[in-house]
Amino acid sequence: MEMWWHEAGFLRLLGVWDFMSTITRVSLVEDDEPLRELWCRSIRRAKDFTLYHAFANAEDALTVLSPDPPDILIADWKLAGAITGIELVARLKQLHPQLLAVVVSGFKLADQPPDALLAGAQFPAQTHLRPRTG
Repeated sequence: MEMWWHEAGFLRLLGVWDFMSTITRVSLVEDDEPLRELWCRSIRRAKDFTLYHAFANAEDALTVLSPDPPDILIADWKLAGAITGIELVARLKQLHPQLLAVVVSGFKLADQPPDALLAGAQFPAQTHLRPRTG
């Protein structure tokens, strides 16, 4: 598996490029392991960002991040488990209104409910990230 997009590409895609000088800790919630690894590698390579935590489900993320949130949360819209990425954002934003949250999805943005914005996600984003194999 190798990167097929520039390390900072996801930052531009998500619209958080302008926050680089002030925001450093990024947590990720992605249930697809190859995509989670791709995101993690990219965040680690971005010079002004630190991978704070990576989770496979929202339940674990909520437990760890409720008392000590990151600066940026990137959460997949549809996650395995009982809590969606949108619900995770809503719960964490209630506790930490300053949290910058990004809800990502491989689905078309038009197919996503406006709940991402209502939950407090600043940047709902459609992604086409796929690990390259072979």
